[in-house]
Amino acid sequence: MAVMDDLEGERGVVTGLVNRSSETDQMKEDDGGDEEGEEVDEEEEEEEEEEEEPLFKYQRLDGQIDRVFQKEDASAIATSTKILAIGTHSGMLYIHTNQGNFMNRFRPHSATIHDVKIDSSDQFVCTASMDGKVSILPISGNGDVYILDLRRPMRSIALEPLYFKHLNKRQFVTGGLAGNLTLHEKGWLGNIETVLHSGEGPVWTIEWKSHHIAWANDTGIRILDINTHQKVAHILRGLDEPRADLYPCHFYWENPDKLLVGWADTIRIISTKQNTSTSLRLFKVVEIFQVDCIVAGICAWEASGNEDIAILAHTTESEDSESQSFDPQSQNPQITSNFSKRRPAQRPELRIISQFGEETSSDALSIDSFQRYQPNDYSLCLLPPPKAVKGAGCIGNGLYVMSPKDLILVELRNRSDHIGWMIDHCDYLGAMREVEEAGLAGAHGYSLSEIGKKYLDHLVRQGKFEVAAEASPTILANDSKSWEDWIFMLAEKGQLEVIIPYVPTENPKLSKLVYEVILVHLLRKNPKEMLRMIKEWSPGLFNLPAVISATLDRLSRDESHSEILMTCLSELYLKNHQPGKALHYFLRLRRPEVFDLIKDHNLFTDVQDQVLLLIAFDDELMQKSDSKSLLVVEKEFADENENEKTPKISGRITQSKRNHGTAISLLVKHTYSIPVSRAVDQLIDNRKYLYMYLDALFDFDPLLASDYGDLHVDLFAEFDRKRLMEFLRASTTYNLEKAYKVCRELDFVTEMVYLLGRMGNNRKALFLIIDRIGDVQRAIEFAKEQNDHDLWEDLLLYSESRPAFIRGLLDTVGSEIDPIRLIRRIQNGLEIPELKALIIKILHDFNLQISLIEGCRSVLMSDCRELSNMHYASQTSGALGDSSLRCQKCQRLLSEPSGQGKLSEHEGELPEPVNEPIREDLAESESSRPGLSVMFLCRHAFHSACVFDLNTVSSAVSERRLERSRLFFGGGSSTTTGNGTCRVSSMSLKFDQSLVLRSGNGSCPICCNRLKTSWI
Repeated sequence: MAVMDDLEGERGVVTGLVNRSSETDQMKEDDGGDEEGEEVDEEEEEEEEEEEEPLFKYQRLDGQIDRVFQKEDASAIATSTKILAIGTHSGMLYIHTNQGNFMNRFRPHSATIHDVKIDSSDQFVCTASMDGKVSILPISGNGDVYILDLRRPMRSIALEPLYFKHLNKRQFVTGGLAGNLTLHEKGWLGNIETVLHSGEGPVWTIEWKSHHIAWANDTGIRILDINTHQKVAHILRGLDEPRADLYPCHFYWENPDKLLVGWADTIRIISTKQNTSTSLRLFKVVEIFQVDCIVAGICAWEASGNEDIAILAHTTESEDSESQSFDPQSQNPQITSNFSKRRPAQRPELRIISQFGEETSSDALSIDSFQRYQPNDYSLCLLPPPKAVKGAGCIGNGLYVMSPKDLILVELRNRSDHIGWMIDHCDYLGAMREVEEAGLAGAHGYSLSEIGKKYLDHLVRQGKFEVAAEASPTILANDSKSWEDWIFMLAEKGQLEVIIPYVPTENPKLSKLVYEVILVHLLRKNPKEMLRMIKEWSPGLFNLPAVISATLDRLSRDESHSEILMTCLSELYLKNHQPGKALHYFLRLRRPEVFDLIKDHNLFTDVQDQVLLLIAFDDELMQKSDSKSLLVVEKEFADENENEKTPKISGRITQSKRNHGTAISLLVKHTYSIPVSRAVDQLIDNRKYLYMYLDALFDFDPLLASDYGDLHVDLFAEFDRKRLMEFLRASTTYNLEKAYKVCRELDFVTEMVYLLGRMGNNRKALFLIIDRIGDVQRAIEFAKEQNDHDLWEDLLLYSESRPAFIRGLLDTVGSEIDPIRLIRRIQNGLEIPELKALIIKILHDFNLQISLIEGCRSVLMSDCRELSNMHYASQTSGALGDSSLRCQKCQRLLSEPSGQGKLSEHEGELPEPVNEPIREDLAESESSRPGLSVMFLCRHAFHSACVFDLNTVSSAVSERRLERSRLFFGGGSSTTTGNGTCRVSSMSLKFDQSLVLRSGNGSCPICCNRLKTSWI
């Protein structure tokens, strides 16, 4: 069962939350009377299941309606989409809106009103009273009031469904203790009464739906088709049914074909059935349910989405379950006496029963003086929706439960009620989910943050601080004030550490005091966590000087955490833009990041006196790490100068493959801040580190190490002899005699040979190779390098008595040594291994050389012939030309007369033509007609007149041929004589032309001009 909270209190609509409790037997009276009930056993409370959320919410209507119940006792109620009508035992009828606002009141009767009905148009209301009268009243009060006195107590009345439309003939049905079901027709000519049924006892209940009228009398339930005036159903009562006046029958038409009936402890569902013999639709009982209560009201309830039934259940106190069985004819006197004995009633219950008879919900209602009320004192009616669909069942959106002194509105709980219930029952997460799904519009005033704060408070009360901290970001979101209050509250409870991982640093950003409180707390409790926070938080979140001061104070008093505190200080100084102070702690902590710190913040001047410390620390790191990690550490510094151009020095040695460490790499790349001399002075007592430094310095820039050449030789000889020779060859900054002395002391013969060669003592070097090394190939290579004839002579002289050397010389003989010269020096009787093979090899090599030379000569000759032929062909072949060719000097077409112009700009310029006069008899041809065109082998074309001056032609050309050539240059093809015109032979003309051209300049002026320019 469910118990609704006490509804007494302020005027207005009071909402009572219904608590479901199947163990509660007695409830406290709301009018301040004696408190009744028994304490629930503790064992039963432990076994009680988790409380379920009620289906409905309840409101007691007070205000203007409450004044009605204060003055009178209600007896009947009717509702429509807009109107609420209440009849009282004094015969008064009150009309209100569904919101409880007063509209009108009438006094149509002098006794109890048993039934009230409202027509479908909300214009008329009818009543039936104990005083024997029925009335039909206009709700607005404007209109005729119809009161009919039937002189017998009336129990029920029903208006036809379309009562408001039939102005000339309006029908209604009445019934009462007289036992007659009477149809009244009210028209212009008066009232016509027709008895539809009688003789079966009082008519207790009437309901009219469509063309069907249902009524209940002592024998049972009947249904009449008003159109045919034929009875379509008769459901008999059982013999064991209780008195109808005390346990009235309740009807509800779910639709025109379905009737719900609740009578005593039985629920019947009556539905239509097509009669095969007639066109009538007969009604029959399709479902019947037995319940453990008295049905005090019934209606359909489809608001939950199912075809359920809502009943108002009336129960009484009993010693056993049999006390509710109504069997007046039973032979068991105990049961009969229990039924006949009136017992105090329990709270009425609103139950929802499914179409299969299963109870899905049951709520006990808080009704004033419920112990004194019987089933006929209660009423249950459906509150229709604002707009009902025509022809369909009325799906209500609420219920009214009425007692003589109470009127309660029952509605389905909405999302807002659901959220409120979850909050009241500490289901805050569920409430937050509902608010989030509903959004701002559907949350009905509930705030996600407010619910979340209640949830956090609930978790704190339960001691679940970790869970509360984890939920904080979602709940508090961007509310900085709530974050600060929440953090300070946890700090007061000593649980600040649980919220630290979730404290926001952006969106929202809290006050600096919050972050400082957290850091100071961690400084005392957990310095490691403080370090993590310092690294994660931006420096603008807290007061850096204040935190630094607190940390320094703690460091001076606590040596057990000195390492972690110094790390905190180094991070704080970096965030406070004081890298110089951070460097001190980096060095004390021996952190590998010290080199990054120096480079990133340009702290080279700060460490110029700590060179030895840096290299020693770096060497320690190198010994602890593998080669792979070393490459990773070095990569950043190598990338810095990856594209940097290093000085190019002739004979530079190969760069050392040894990794001397990050510290040395940093030192050699920043010699402008850390001078070489200063670094060498600090490393002079540690020769290993000094060698590493100078070696890296020489690799980076040999000029930087030029002042330490002798020292470098000494260090190479001590630590890396393999690279000593490379250094000796590449460098010129060392003293040769000092270097030779070092090598002689260490007996480095190879290096001594090289140094002797550098000093010019080639003979001594050669004999050192021969005597100490004994390598003939080395001696030969040395002689080749020196390219000294006397040195070769010494080598040959030395080899005369040594077969091994003679053999080596013969094996490597070449252009430097004449084989004949070497063979002649061989002494008679000297045995030389493989001499024959060596001589054969020499002869074979010479033959091979001769063959190669001849082959090369043949290839060259073949190429020369081919190129000569190509040149000849290109020089003697014709050139393709057309009318579009232009003179390269005057830029006119070759077919036009010469313009004596200039060369185009892109071709260069020719000297101005010589404007010496020619003979008058030839002048006409130069200007009036096109002349000879010339194309050189370079394919440059000209007018002949633009290139050649006939006045300068050699006098070796005969006068007659010159004359004909001038005519040809002028464009003519014949000469005129006294006897007429005679044609000149084409071959003769060409011959004359060639003589003229050869006598002049036969070179292209453009190409000549370019050649002169290139020479200049």
